[in-house]
Amino acid sequence: MPRNSDRIKKSKPNADNITAAAEAVLKDGVPVRIAVRQFGVSRTTLQRHIAFCKKTNNSENMELNCAYYNRCVVWTVFSKDEDSVLVQYFIIARNMHFRLSKKTS
Repeated sequence: MPRNSDRIKKSKPNADNITAAAEAVLKDGVPVRIAVRQFGVSRTTLQRHIAFCKKTNNSENMELNCAYYNRCVVWTVFSKDEDSVLVQYFIIARNMHFRLSKKTS
């Protein structure tokens, strides 16, 4: 049994804060620790995002593209269209009495 039965979940990172912190570090030369305190983001998340920005942006191009996006999208199995078709199929099958109720589906 766990010590703390109430699960404490981490909040999702704010994309605007991560982008602003990465631009402050890369353009203005602000140290990572100070940017973390100013913008309230995780240090490892910011370091990973900065490394990704450095890898994708050309050093000759002074304009940085440091937009943050959720990388968990690759975990999706079905596209939104396939998902809606599958939902409609389940609804039709439930209406045809294939023993699918709201609790089991």
